[in-house]
Amino acid sequence: MTDHEVGADVTEGQAFANQAFTSMWDMYFKPEIERREAAGEIKDGFHLYMAQALFPPEGEARILLNEEVEGVALMRAPRVVEKGDPVFVADMQHVERFDLPDELLDNGYFTVIRAGAGWNMYFNFLSGRAKAKDVLELAAEFLEAARHSCRLGNAGPSVDNLYSAAELVSKAELILHRSRAVKSKKHSLIASEINAWAKLGNIDAAFVALFNKLAQQRPNARYGDKPHRPAAPDEDSLDLVAAMIDRGMANIAKATALPKEG
Repeated sequence: MTDHEVGADVTEGQAFANQAFTSMWDMYFKPEIERREAAGEIKDGFHLYMAQALFPPEGEARILLNEEVEGVALMRAPRVVEKGDPVFVADMQHVERFDLPDELLDNGYFTVIRAGAGWNMYFNFLSGRAKAKDVLELAAEFLEAARHSCRLGNAGPSVDNLYSAAELVSKAELILHRSRAVKSKKHSLIASEINAWAKLGNIDAAFVALFNKLAQQRPNARYGDKPHRPAAPDEDSLDLVAAMIDRGMANIAKATALPKEG
């Protein structure tokens, strides 16, 4: 058995880790290594120390080996390392956190790094984290507009802007889970998909109920005459959307992100 065929000894006593590693090895890494061997791209003596499967929002997975692997890691080095010093393969077993660079954050990933006789695994299968972040940042802008309209006593714009914020939060959630509504600009499809997602218990039911209420109020908020316009949203509604934006940002945060000072 060659070195790169070893895959069952990930971490002793962790059945789930063993099963996850073996499944990914059999589905992605082993076939890619065999393909490269058959094509003459891998020579005798090949030593695998890193492997990565990237899952783009669309299309086939990309399999990367050794120096092809892309990522950012936080490592607790067992020796003094100065800025600019080389990092060796033996150091990689001390990696504590790993994630993709910013330009690849729309990909899900599964990465394994050699750690002595076994492997360490790092993975995040969420799709479109960079895209979702952009959408959530826009949602925060609409939320601020809704708050400002509430302070001014402008009920119609406050409802309209809060609806837009809630819809963008919903779209960000759907982006992360490869929903068919991702590319849609139709309000009805986003609403349908987020309600289906809520029925599975995957998103806060109170938020989806608020989103549905705002969707019903929006036509009169924007086009209705004064007697038929809805009241401005209450503070709890504004805070709920804010909490959902924060939740979304936490879900897409990079594993290697350091806490903000202060």
